[in-house]
Amino acid sequence: ESGLMLAVKAVLGAVWSIVEAGVRFCITLLIEPQLNPIKHFPVVTVSHKLLVPMIPMVASQLVETTGMEKGLALTAVTFVSTCIPGVFGFLAWELKENWRLYAANRPATLRPVPVGHHGETMRRLLMPGFHSGTIPRLFARLRRLHARGGTEPSGKASRAEQQRHELEHDIATFFERDVIGLLARTDACRGLTITVDAVQLSVERIAVALGTAAAEAEPLVLELRRRGDVIESHVLETGWLETQSAAVQEAVRLALAGSHRLAAADEATAAFADMPAAGVAPRTGGALVPVTPIAWDRWRDAWERLRGDA
Repeated sequence: ESGLMLAVKAVLGAVWSIVEAGVRFCITLLIEPQLNPIKHFPVVTVSHKLLVPMIPMVASQLVETTGMEKGLALTAVTFVSTCIPGVFGFLAWELKENWRLYAANRPATLRPVPVGHHGETMRRLLMPGFHSGTIPRLFARLRRLHARGGTEPSGKASRAEQQRHELEHDIATFFERDVIGLLARTDACRGLTITVDAVQLSVERIAVALGTAAAEAEPLVLELRRRGDVIESHVLETGWLETQSAAVQEAVRLALAGSHRLAAADEATAAFADMPAAGVAPRTGGALVPVTPIAWDRWRDAWERLRGDA
């Protein structure tokens, strides 16, 4: 896109974001809870019963303090009192009913999560298929474009490279959210700055380097590899993890154990395949072992313990 088009989009986007925020506030908090019978009864109804008798008193106070005309004051207070109960209905639904709904529908074990723009999991990114194999197809397309050389418009190669960079960004976001994000909430890792230093893609492989703020520290290198119909999750280099305290190592092992499940891996490096357990020595070695399910409540309790909330 040209510089002028980017500038126009930036200005219009800033203006539209304000309009969008206002419309979303009115619909989500003021209008929809009033029309939705599930949210309206009983919270909105009770709120109306509490606020409606106060309209004349509030209007009279508004007239006395501001000198507003009585009819205008009654109209303004009535409008506000009519809209406010929708906020209570929204809060009651979000803080109570939605929480119960999410808990009732939560899987019993950790499940693979979407990573790509189209909802692909790590398995679907790597595994060729009718609705999967995003990475193999992308590299096949890049090979065809490079083989044809100058016969293809340069825009196609640029779009393919852009798609590759977007995939790398999506994968980096996955690790920032589901690995680093969890570690940042623990007591042991609160002062440790962990970043995604690099993401490398190939036809059958995704490699991720996790670094720290210490310049001399070697990165922790992870790899997801497709071997036939199996997705393998390797910890190739432990890097800076070797020099950390036992508490930090326990937290990182827990995060990586969860990442194997969230990334839909079938096998993982033995030393990082299971959740750390009290009184049980962790596995050692780089051999691969099958990935077994992790119960959601066990996963939650482990992180609460590391945060000191248990």
